[in-house]
Amino acid sequence: MKICLRSFYFIIVIIIIILCALQSVTGVAQADAPPGMILGRATMPDESTGIAGCEVQLLSHGDIVYARTTTDSEGNFIFTNVEPSTDTWHYRLIIKDRNWGQSVTQLFDVVSNSTTIVAVRVYPYIHSFSFVSERQELRADGSSVLNMTVALFDVNGKPVPDGVHVAFTQDSDYPNPGRFFAGEANGTGLTLATKGGRIVLTYGAVSGDTLSRGVRLNAECVESGDTRAIDITFDLASPNVIEGTVYDATGRTVPFASVALYRWDGVSKYVVYNRSDGSGKCDANGTYRFSVMPAGTYRVTANDSTFVNSSTVTVARGKYTLDVVLPMDRGTIHGWVKDNKGNLVEAAQVTLFRSYGTTLSKMAVNLSAPDGSFIFNDVWYGHYDVQAVYAGQTVDVSVILDESRTSVTLPLLIDASDVTPTPVPAKPTPGPGNASATPRPPTPTPPPVTPGYLISTYGVALGAMALVCAVVLLIVLRLRPK
Repeated sequence: MKICLRSFYFIIVIIIIILCALQSVTGVAQADAPPGMILGRATMPDESTGIAGCEVQLLSHGDIVYARTTTDSEGNFIFTNVEPSTDTWHYRLIIKDRNWGQSVTQLFDVVSNSTTIVAVRVYPYIHSFSFVSERQELRADGSSVLNMTVALFDVNGKPVPDGVHVAFTQDSDYPNPGRFFAGEANGTGLTLATKGGRIVLTYGAVSGDTLSRGVRLNAECVESGDTRAIDITFDLASPNVIEGTVYDATGRTVPFASVALYRWDGVSKYVVYNRSDGSGKCDANGTYRFSVMPAGTYRVTANDSTFVNSSTVTVARGKYTLDVVLPMDRGTIHGWVKDNKGNLVEAAQVTLFRSYGTTLSKMAVNLSAPDGSFIFNDVWYGHYDVQAVYAGQTVDVSVILDESRTSVTLPLLIDASDVTPTPVPAKPTPGPGNASATPRPPTPTPPPVTPGYLISTYGVALGAMALVCAVVLLIVLRLRPK
């Protein structure tokens, strides 16, 4: 057994020695590999005009400066005796034209006994960047356009050289409502190069049935990351529209009825569609209008008081009329005005208010007749408040008129002027006949002392004491001399 273990240990030591030798040989071979060379040129963004006097830094492991040089009169530079790169580290270049601009290359490799060619465009620092349009509104009719201009200036206040790139994009509630145009190029997004420090382009081709109400146009300088934006609103020329009128059962319009728009989800139900332009209320003529919606099946639900009904329509393109009839009729509210003694009150002012949630709308005003009666005919079903005013006193009663109550009779009681207020009786004074005392709570009776009571009350304490005694006894037994 001992011989086997010794053989095993011997084999392990031999393997470790072989691995160390291989690592040493590989390192020597890598260190002895012939160097490479980097030949490059720094140019303006046009890729043809060389820049003289640029500082060129060669970075290696962890972006540590490996070597430096300066471009010649044509923008050329060279690095010789460059250690070849490996799978774990590479090179990159930083080229600076004093305070005017700089560029940083991507990582690249240097191969043993070979020349790596690098061409670097140097971009200016952007000092001023403007992005303007001729106006802030565009008519969505498919043909209107906006003229826009981008201007870029360097740190010396001069237009940037040709070839600086600007990317144009758009942000909208709906994808790509329009297109950018520049010469022969067009698209929902474009990247264009400056000429004379400027870029001129247009934006348009926004369809008349777009669902967008506006768009944000973005311009980003690709080389510097500077951004600018313009917010444009759309004048919608011909959006999809659903409009109509809410009627009662008699064919008369229902002013200020509530309306809501729902869209079929394509599966199983209608869901609220709240992205359209439109109000949740009819106007004084009972008409409503919803616009700016995609094609689909819609439901308009109207309600007034306790009455609700709906109508549906399928929208493809254009304007649609959709009326809603509520199952509501008209009835009568009548009654009389009395004082609190039952006397009829003549010439009291009685006002009928229509209740819209927390809002009251005055509908009609009458004076009570000599017999104290009043009446309001041809009243829509709904919630009302009837108010009577007489001699500076006011009283009101709420009432609901619907198919189960087509006629409502109610009294309005007014305080009579000759009524003597009933005196409030004084609180009785405690005395021999009506004295009272606050009862005292009964004195609790202590429970009987039983073994069960002792265990439930002191069980925890007794258990703890027993445990301590047991531990002490064990310690004593352990320490007792044998």
